[in-house]
This record gives sequence, structure tokens and C-alpha cells, in this order.
Amino acid sequence: MGHCRPGPSAENPGPSVAEIVSVRSTERASKMSAAAGGLRQLLTAAVTAGAAEARAAVFGHAVNPSGKRAATKLLRKKFIGEQLVQWYPYDIKRDDPIVMAREEKERLTKLEMLKRRGKGPPKKGQGRRAVKRSK
Repeated sequence: MGHCRPGPSAENPGPSVAEIVSVRSTERASKMSAAAGGLRQLLTAAVTAGAAEARAAVFGHAVNPSGKRAATKLLRKKFIGEQLVQWYPYDIKRDDPIVMAREEKERLTKLEMLKRRGKGPPKKGQGRRAVKRSK
């Protein structure tokens, strides 16, 4: 029990009541001031956050308190898909089955000519990758 404070003795009568009260009141005051400081910080943080949200609502900004990356800047831009579609003319050939059949027939005749010359596509499993593997 060497770690305990020695109690009052004949030669050391201990602290007076006034000393105890003053020590306790200063401890309470320091705790209250710390709590008040914490409360003050909490209130200022809440007011700042509220002001940021109000500012964002008024000016149309996005609130990003964490500061992480977000796509808000990208999403603010106008979409260009419709203008892009309007730029290119409509292809009527795709709707006409006669034109599509003729193009398919041309493709097949070209493929047949290439095969006769030995320049056509290889059979399945005999392409460049298979040739590489067999070396």
C-alpha cells in the first residue's frame, strides 16, 4: 500500500475544508469550461454546416463536406447525345431489306473470291494463336 497517499496524522493534519472546496470548485470549473468549449465547437460546426447547406441550396452547388471526389462537375454539363444523333444523317439503307440483302450477297461473294485465292479466314482452331502454340 505504498502507492496510497498518507492520511492525516498528528504532524500532518491534512487539507482544510476550504482547500478541499476550492480544489473541487476549480476542477468543476475546468470541466465545465471544457464542456462549454466542446459545446461551442459543436455549435459552430453545426452552424457552419447549416450555412454551407443553405448556400448550396441558394446557389445550386453540391455540398461535399468530406472533400472526396464526386461526379457533380461532370453531371452539371448538358448531355450531348441528342446533338450527336442529330449531326449524323439518318441511314435509310438499314431499314430497307432489299439493300441489306444485296450488301450481304456482296460480302459473301467477296469472301468466296478470297477463299479461292487462299486469303480467306482460317478454319476454327487454326488461326495465328494456334500456329504460335504449335511452334
